[in-house]
Amino acid sequence: KMVTNTLPSQVCGPTELKAYILIAIIFFVTIFGITYQVSNPYSSTSEQPELRGLQKSLLFPSRYVDVNDSQWRMFRSNLSLFLFVSIGYVAFKRFLTWMLEPNTSFYNKELDTFPLSQSHHLLKTNIVSILSIFILFFIHGSGALFTLSIVIINYFVAQSLAGKSALGWFTWVVGMLLLYENEKYYGYQFRDIFGGELGTKLDEYRGLYSWHQGFKFVFLRIISYNFDLHWAKLAKSENKSNAYDYDSRCKQHLELNYYSIEYYFSFLFYAPILIAGPICSYNAYVSQLIVPQRTFSTMQIIRLIALWIVELLLMEVMCTFMYTWAINGTKGIWEELEFIQLLAVSFTTLNVMWLKFMLLWRFFRLWALADGIEVPENMPKCVNNHYTLSGFWRAWHHSYNKFLIRYIYIPLGGNRKRKIFNLFVVFTFVALWHDMTLKLLSWSWITVLFLGSEFGAKIVVDLINPNIRDEWWWRFPVSFAGSVNINALIVANLVGFATGIDGLVKFKQLFEENPMQFLFVVFVWFITMAIGTQIMLYIEYVKENRKELE
Repeated sequence: KMVTNTLPSQVCGPTELKAYILIAIIFFVTIFGITYQVSNPYSSTSEQPELRGLQKSLLFPSRYVDVNDSQWRMFRSNLSLFLFVSIGYVAFKRFLTWMLEPNTSFYNKELDTFPLSQSHHLLKTNIVSILSIFILFFIHGSGALFTLSIVIINYFVAQSLAGKSALGWFTWVVGMLLLYENEKYYGYQFRDIFGGELGTKLDEYRGLYSWHQGFKFVFLRIISYNFDLHWAKLAKSENKSNAYDYDSRCKQHLELNYYSIEYYFSFLFYAPILIAGPICSYNAYVSQLIVPQRTFSTMQIIRLIALWIVELLLMEVMCTFMYTWAINGTKGIWEELEFIQLLAVSFTTLNVMWLKFMLLWRFFRLWALADGIEVPENMPKCVNNHYTLSGFWRAWHHSYNKFLIRYIYIPLGGNRKRKIFNLFVVFTFVALWHDMTLKLLSWSWITVLFLGSEFGAKIVVDLINPNIRDEWWWRFPVSFAGSVNINALIVANLVGFATGIDGLVKFKQLFEENPMQFLFVVFVWFITMAIGTQIMLYIEYVKENRKELE
């Protein structure tokens, strides 16, 4: 809904907004059109695929679909299995609740509103934990034995060190060493440990998904359990409240008996978020075992499922007509592209990457919601609706952002002291957690550099004139800064998750070949991003002042 009055001078008016929207439409049509033109010569299934990771499309049989991204290929090819397991899991838990409390109607939509009796509740938790461990072995095969060994040792160490500073050192030092060793030895081989026939047989069945990759999420849950237990032990009094939103549940200490091994296993191996997240804190999870989530009704969850199906179809269409992953992953193709084609493919890659992660995380979030557990939405905003770096990183992988703030950033001092150093530690951990490579470390340090520049600019502005944001012209330098930030995000994400440093080398070569053309295209690109920022400022203002404008 376009607001036609009561708008301050700090945002564009209706006529100006319409012009900006028209330019934005032309921009997206042009960019996606160029990416389509680059991809189309490789699309026909009548010829052998020339790009890596192309398969025959289900929606358009005459065309290939791009599944060169390993995460998306694994999820897409096993979607029917994920659906079967998720529906069966939720149905089994509902049936189990009904069996333990036969006086509760099986079809009552308020089935899980009231907790089971303590003994039945613990029995249900144990049964579900066993079921989750079976799922763990199905996913990771014999590799699940490594995961189980680590989490059992951690439980007893955490119980003995909780309330002491040594637990924090143990959690971080041992955990990071495990991530390094897991990566170095690719999850280890049983034949190197046991030798002989036993080790060989165990190595033959490693499941659908490598355990050391899945362990990265288990490690985050170990951190959450260790520190939530540690802080509960240190707490002088319980901070109970009647608030049942996710953030409030995170902050509420549980009674110490809720940090037992039964709840520990239930949390670490909770099936809906086992292999991909979203990331949930221990306190929030166990709190919802006692009193299930009340944020979403059944009809709201059904609407979210319908929206997810539409998003899935959009993803299939985009990957059928725009081969961004295949182009980035096929040697020699990237080097042949012209400058405007590189920009188009780069921008489209970021959009497809966002849509992929959104589909993965929302599927598992919907599974958890259907089970009565609320976990954070990982993609609360569109990837094209960010003009600040800090805003982008708060919204991209939102549950991870909440985790990092709670367990790393605030304990280091947060915004109160050494802010840039704290961000450096946080993003270095993020890079090492994802993959211990120079490419990811480069991405993390580039991101911190850009964030530091953004924070520094805000400090300088406040020192010069704190009221300058009320001036009518202020939105124009903001839109220019927004354009810089948007392009910084594109560069950082391409380096970290697509082309690596080699992609930047290609841009350098293009500049050296034709500097004037390069600078002209960059100028037009920056102006277009600045226009996009003007639209974002309008949307932001309307959202913040919605009640006053109605």
